[in-house]
Amino acid sequence: MRLLTQQQERTVRGAFSLLWVVLVVFAPAALFYFAVPLSVVNVVYWISIVSISITNLAIFLELLLAPFWDRYIERSKAGPVDFGTRHIVAMVSAYLPNEIDILSDTIQRMINADRPTEHTMLTVLIDHNGGKPDQVKRLEGIVAGFNAELGPDSPVRVVEVENKESRSKAENINYALDYMARMQPPPEMVALYDADHQPAPDVFVLAAGRLESSGADVLQGRAIIHQGYPLIALEYDIIYTVFWNGGQLLRGWGLFGGSNGYWRFEVLSQIGMDETRLTEDIDSSFRALRAGYLIEYDSSLRSYEEAPPTLYDLFRQRLRWAQGWGEVTEAHSGVIFAANPYFTLLSRIGVFLLLPWREVTAVYISHQALLAGAASVIRCGGIECINKPLLFFAAQLLIIPWLNVVMAYKLSRGFRHPDLRWWHYVLYAVLSPVYETVKFLTSVLAHGRNLAGMKNWRVTKRKEADAKSVPSDLSSASGSTAETMSVA
Repeated sequence: MRLLTQQQERTVRGAFSLLWVVLVVFAPAALFYFAVPLSVVNVVYWISIVSISITNLAIFLELLLAPFWDRYIERSKAGPVDFGTRHIVAMVSAYLPNEIDILSDTIQRMINADRPTEHTMLTVLIDHNGGKPDQVKRLEGIVAGFNAELGPDSPVRVVEVENKESRSKAENINYALDYMARMQPPPEMVALYDADHQPAPDVFVLAAGRLESSGADVLQGRAIIHQGYPLIALEYDIIYTVFWNGGQLLRGWGLFGGSNGYWRFEVLSQIGMDETRLTEDIDSSFRALRAGYLIEYDSSLRSYEEAPPTLYDLFRQRLRWAQGWGEVTEAHSGVIFAANPYFTLLSRIGVFLLLPWREVTAVYISHQALLAGAASVIRCGGIECINKPLLFFAAQLLIIPWLNVVMAYKLSRGFRHPDLRWWHYVLYAVLSPVYETVKFLTSVLAHGRNLAGMKNWRVTKRKEADAKSVPSDLSSASGSTAETMSVA
């Protein structure tokens, strides 16, 4: 017999997750001030400061290495490529009715994009959950209109695949994989996009050339926010130009970020997406890496997307991400010690820093520096009680954001949000401690929700695309083809 209704159960689980935030954030402060000996408080302070320093050392290494990966990619692309790619599928995972208004523009950008050769087939595949009959009929009309414009003999076509049982992007992708397996000829490369992503004109040429000329099995491109809050766009620039560039060199591998990713079809068919994961992209990355496949990051593969339309939607998105990273940490941290020939010592250290170290220190240890430091000052009677050299390490928290924005500006190479100005960089660096605190609280809440079993997949809201904010390298797409690729 069920003791609680579904609504009551959700309320209890929600209350537990909020209680978890209170316990993690405020309980240590009470213990440090009232119950724990001052010597123990000082030990906790030392541990938290050292953990912050180790994390910031890794961040600093990524900052230093970030420019070198871009240079390596540029050099490795020099020279012509004899394209053997016969068929490319650009798969757009759409959730109706949330994303119906932005699909037409996304499809248009894709069919206008360059292809490796004039004979290369391009299939724009819209995999979706169905929705109401009028929404499905509207989508069918959009697809039919594009195909009529292209003509029956065109190597470019648009198809839609409906999965009425779908409740997530992972389910959409897995369903579409079965459809692609029956294509003739089967695709060599599958480009995965969210419905709001609009690829730059040259991405199919660059990605196909890179997959054919390197040992990579998966490529992850750079996502650029071109609509919405400029500060969110700047955060994306930091993630993709600094952390993903530097992380590739530091760890020896990249990650698939969910959209603007380019997979060899046979690899994607084997790995698929785990429909139980909140961040199926990161989970598929680690399953691919553990199977011996190589993932590389390439910032020249650009796509443009919109930021969540409201701060609440941003919070819901980041909460899902934080819960998903917690799941991935639990599922894949074992590779650090597993007998896996595909992971070197450096790769295992990278996994350690990216998964268990980040999850534990960011959520449970780093913030203790402020709590233990404040308790030590209050109980000891003055600021002189804190070991002054350790304050230098704490100052890293204020220095790192400035280094991040400077490097992001340098490496973004002019491809950035159209409204991003110099003062946004200053504002982001100044507000970073506050924003990092909000992200910390979100991560704590995410852990509480995972413990409570609250793992519902939620769709990020979209708004209708604004034609005035289309980036220049998208508006100039002409649909031309390239027989060879040469990068100076």
